[in-house]
Amino acid sequence: MKILYDYQIFYNQKYGGPSRYFIELHKNIIDFNHDAKIYLPIHVNNHIKENKISGIKEGLFLKRKFKLNSFLKLYNKFSTTRYLNSFNPDIIHPTYYDIGFYKKFKKPKVLTVYDLIHERYRELYNIKRDVLPKKEAIDNSDYYLCPSKCTQRDLIEYYNVKEEQTSVIYWAPFINKNHESKHLSYNNKKPYLLYVGNRHGYKNANLMIEAISLSKEIMMNYNVIFFGGGNFKKVEIDLFKKFNYSESQFKLINGNDQDLVNLYKNASALVYPSLYEGLGLPILEAMQFNCPVITSYTSGMIEAGGDAVEYFDPKKKESIVASIKKVLFSEGRQKELINLGQKRIDQFSWKRVGKETLNIYKKLC
Repeated sequence: MKILYDYQIFYNQKYGGPSRYFIELHKNIIDFNHDAKIYLPIHVNNHIKENKISGIKEGLFLKRKFKLNSFLKLYNKFSTTRYLNSFNPDIIHPTYYDIGFYKKFKKPKVLTVYDLIHERYRELYNIKRDVLPKKEAIDNSDYYLCPSKCTQRDLIEYYNVKEEQTSVIYWAPFINKNHESKHLSYNNKKPYLLYVGNRHGYKNANLMIEAISLSKEIMMNYNVIFFGGGNFKKVEIDLFKKFNYSESQFKLINGNDQDLVNLYKNASALVYPSLYEGLGLPILEAMQFNCPVITSYTSGMIEAGGDAVEYFDPKKKESIVASIKKVLFSEGRQKELINLGQKRIDQFSWKRVGKETLNIYKKLC
């Protein structure tokens, strides 16, 4: 069987979960002895650049996008169209939602729907109530893969997709549990809480910062380390000052997988306060490295965490701080979460993702 994955997510993301998802999926489809290609006329993705991956048709790598962005997108579409005619795949699996130019190719099209955040939180993206941002992509696809039952339910609700056209295939952690870590010289004298990823909008980091400030015990005895998500904005610095954090109490690290593994291994807990996630991969990553997880009782976080995490109501700061205290100040609860996490993480693997996705491809051909 011949499968084509296109350039889109690799042109949109320098780093990120969706691009890593397609890299892992592609690897595992190849391991099942199928002819899978990732076609990249022009891309900016560092995951591709930093790893030697077979089955990739790679053209030009750009360190950054620039003013000719619209022209480069047109070139990617034109080049992909030509490659489709020569490769003649059995399945087209676009990596993002701009797929109108695939209409004339009468091959089954599989679309991965990462989440429905733009539909759920329209006000954060200035999207009008009657606008469905993924409509064209969904109308021009034959089957839909979702990383959680939550995303599947939302897809059916917002886009009136038939359930039999959808499947839930849980992703796995991107960082292997045997991944090497290195010592980080961030001079952290106190134990710390870890926050991973983007901090803005529905990610709810601001309410977490406020919640932690309610506890003198936490403020006196713990720091907070943020990994990734870009440099702190002035509004965030002002927020730390407003809630009486000293400069030594919060730290930002923009690093690589080795840095993150080290942070997971040494953190007192991961706090993941998002209002909504397709799945919530940092939850699974933390479990791999024996880091207790404290997270929101909502959407895909419930499916990722199961009974192996401590939950809170992400809209109530009192609930957030109570759950954090319950874990930090109970060695027994910490050990319990670590043990439950080690059992739960065994349910998630990229080999399983590849096998289940391949079964969908075969059903459509």
